[in-house]
Amino acid sequence: MPAKKQTKTSVRVKKISGKKKKSVLKNKSIIKRAVKKTIKKGVKKIVRKQIKSVTSTIIPIPGKKIGEVTHWYGNINVAIIKLRAPLSVGDRVMIVRGEERHEEAITSIQIDHVPVKKALKGAEVGVLVTEVAHEGAEVYRF
Repeated sequence: MPAKKQTKTSVRVKKISGKKKKSVLKNKSIIKRAVKKTIKKGVKKIVRKQIKSVTSTIIPIPGKKIGEVTHWYGNINVAIIKLRAPLSVGDRVMIVRGEERHEEAITSIQIDHVPVKKALKGAEVGVLVTEVAHEGAEVYRF
């Protein structure tokens, strides 16, 4: 009985790194692996492009930055905010952290457990909020 011949295929493979094309003799299984890697890298490039397009279309934040959340008390829904500009009861603010955004109407402000109607620049105030305001979130007035 004659021995089976191993079949080899000549294929032109383009290297991803941009180097010259080479003619390479490879087994079929090696060719399949190379094709899978090429497809995988192509998919990764497409995903990167999609991520860039999404991040470039982020909606700008309206208004002026007035402070930053330094602490969050989840059990009583109070955010401690270090102010860069004055804040008063009735103002509308947007709390932003990464892609998370939510609007709040300021209903209560306290400085050292004393309710006030207006807080000045540089004060650390406690503000009652309806949604979670994580530490490091930026506060904008609009």
